[in-house]
Amino acid sequence: MILYNKQSMVAFRCANCGSIVKSVKGVFFIPGEKKVIKCDCGNKLDIVNTGDNKLRFTLKCRFCGMNHQYNVNQSTIFKNESLVMSCDVTGFDILFIGSPGEVYKAVEESEEYIDEWAQAGNEQDYSDNDYPENGDSVLADGVVLALKELALEGKIICNCKKEDRRFVVDRYSDNIVIRCKTCGCEKRIETHEGSLDAYNVIDCDKLYLNK
Repeated sequence: MILYNKQSMVAFRCANCGSIVKSVKGVFFIPGEKKVIKCDCGNKLDIVNTGDNKLRFTLKCRFCGMNHQYNVNQSTIFKNESLVMSCDVTGFDILFIGSPGEVYKAVEESEEYIDEWAQAGNEQDYSDNDYPENGDSVLADGVVLALKELALEGKIICNCKKEDRRFVVDRYSDNIVIRCKTCGCEKRIETHEGSLDAYNVIDCDKLYLNK
């Protein structure tokens, strides 16, 4: 007997073009069978029923370039409106499973989070006319770039598990604040001319946020 869940949706972020590819076909099928969901550019998501009540999802990651594999119990999918799988390296979401409404919601939240990082540090609380004398814009740009790289590598540590971390960066006249929206841990980084605080962040291997 073939089992289909007509209410299920699977979506993934294409590693090649970055678009979200969605399928409304049921993700439950006979053991040993394989399904392939393809993007228009040719990239794909492979889904295999392993025969032990589990589905194996395999796809190439948009963010780290590696292949990720997720084994999920079919009963887990039945019990949850939405399951979101993230890149093990960067923490960015790449696979979405669940009811159509919840999948669309999860995709939208993921897009907003990625947009926040793309725009991190671009919003400032001053104009060119009143930029403070002790603010070093070049140094601040270096700090923002370092924060983006650390986040992509999963090297910013707060009180959350890696998959729950949601960072936001606020840039001010002479300092930058990075904060986790989930647990509230944060770090303020002074960016005045010659700031050792800023240089330490630029050179660090890991950054720890505190309450």
